[in-house]
This record gives sequence, structure tokens and C-alpha cells, in this order.
Amino acid sequence: MILAFLLSALVFIHMIKYEYILILALILGFTNTIDMPAIGSLILSLWGGGWCFLLNGLSFIPVIVSLLRIQTKSYIREKNKKSSIIKEIKDGLKYIAGGKKIVQTTILIIVVGIFVFNYEVLIPVFSKKVLGGGEEVYGLLMSSLGIGSLQGAITMSMKGKSDSNSTRLFLSSIAIYLLLILIALTKVFYLAMFLLIISGVINMWFNTAVSVAIQLATKDEYRGRVMSVFFLVNSGTTPLPICFPMQ
Repeated sequence: MILAFLLSALVFIHMIKYEYILILALILGFTNTIDMPAIGSLILSLWGGGWCFLLNGLSFIPVIVSLLRIQTKSYIREKNKKSSIIKEIKDGLKYIAGGKKIVQTTILIIVVGIFVFNYEVLIPVFSKKVLGGGEEVYGLLMSSLGIGSLQGAITMSMKGKSDSNSTRLFLSSIAIYLLLILIALTKVFYLAMFLLIISGVINMWFNTAVSVAIQLATKDEYRGRVMSVFFLVNSGTTPLPICFPMQ
């Protein structure tokens, strides 16, 4: 929230610059990765879930105000009279279905998204039922996952050139599954933290690799439609495990 208010102040006084946004984004990344899960769990244990939702809602106000204050030139795409939204969607889906690499990668994302990327569902149950902890344990476990994701992002950025090799994609997905099984079997808190850190690293590698693989296999004129499907299956499949009740 402090960073959001700072961003709002920079916009109001007309001092917003790319360098400032980059610094704020970096600080926000570190904060969301390590501090916010722990702080959220502390607020949850002291004051309850209502205050967590209230503070989360209030934090969006400065961002919305800042976005409304930004003045940019409007871009209007030239309308093609021979085309329509429905036709473009059908054309995009037809292109995706005709691309072997895109289809294979999309299916892999769906499978991993359903059976692996549901930590928000699994970790609370795991921290309470298996480790016998409360909100503090949950916050530390999620922070561990965030630390691993941050390390994975740093590793990928230092590498410079991303690899979209199909074998590496498959092996990273298998590694994610094996780590999730090991986490489920452990009853030691610190070992669970360590495994979640490794999971965070490999998760970031996998997400980066699938994004690169899809974009490299897509023509420029179809990239927007293909990536919209990518984000749909990447973010839309993770809530599905909530439909399965846990005892």
C-alpha cells in the first residue's frame, strides 16, 4: 500500500519516470515474495480475515487513482470491415489447433495447472492438518515458495537466453510433480520450507519456458489471440481443484 501511495504521489506531482517505476516494481516484487505472505498471516491471526480483505481492497485505491491521472494518447485500431470479433476468435482457435507445438504446450499447461499450481488450496490444509500449525506456519510456507520463485526469476534473467526445449519442459513438469509428492509426505516444517523453495525455482523456470515456447511458435499476427488462450489456461485451471472436497 505504501508503494501504491508513493506511485500516486509521483503521478500527482508530475515526477513519474521509467526509472522510478522500475525501482518501485523491484521493491514490490521483493515485498510480495517474502514479506506480504508473512504479514498477511500475522494480520489474519491477530485481527481476522475481515481486516485482510479490507486492507487489500484499500490498497487498490491509490493504484486506480494513479492510472486515472496518467495521460496518454488514445490508440484506435483500424477496423477491418471484412472481419469481426467472432471471426477473429475462430481464426485464432483454428490457428492454435493447427500448431502441434502450441497444442502440446497448452495441454501441458492445463495438466500442470490443475494438478500442481494450486498452492493456495493445498498449503493452508497442509500447514494445519499435517504440520499442525496456524496462520504463521502458512505465511512462512508461502514466503518460502515466493523466495524460490524470486530466485528462479533472477536465474532466468541472468541466463539471458530462454530455452524452449520440449524435453526440458517435460522434465521440469515431472520435477514439479515429484516435489509436490515429497512435500505431501514430509511432516517436518523446515524440510517443507526447503522443498517449497526448490518448487518455486522450478515453477518459475517452467512458466518462463512455456511462455517462450508458445511465443516462438506463434506468428506475429496471431500472438495476441494465442497468448490470451495461454493466460486463460494458465490462470483459469488453477482454481479447479477447489471443486474437489478435501477431508
